[in-house]
Amino acid sequence: MVGAEAEAAAAARRAEIAAESARKVAGEALESARLDAEAGLARAKADAEALAARIAAENTRSDAVLAHEAELARLDAMPKIMGEMMKPTEKIKEININQVGTVEGSRGAILTALESVLDQAVHAPNLHRVLDRLTDDIRDGDLDRKRRRDRRDD
Repeated sequence: MVGAEAEAAAAARRAEIAAESARKVAGEALESARLDAEAGLARAKADAEALAARIAAENTRSDAVLAHEAELARLDAMPKIMGEMMKPTEKIKEININQVGTVEGSRGAILTALESVLDQAVHAPNLHRVLDRLTDDIRDGDLDRKRRRDRRDD
């Protein structure tokens, strides 16, 4: 019986040691969790302070800096905007001018129409060159001379 009592006492001691060890592990895990929470809180506070400092700095920027940033944003967006604006001109296959009058009044109307087309042709360099040349020909009266020369050749 003494052996059974000794064995029971040893088992009880082992259980006590295991329980003590489990308490220490749990205490260390609790301490580790507390330290992690404090570190997270410190990080969150530092992030909040940094954000507050950045907002305060942005609020003290001058009008010139704000205008500069707005201009940079506009310039960054401009290629996409112009691409969207020019999509309708991609569908133009040709431009036909059927009659060009020789009277100065009709020349003025044609020049006005051509200038408005040129204003719209910001990103169509080939169309711009053709219409520029045609406008110059109409202003100089070369179009009438060319037409007469073409009729003579026929």
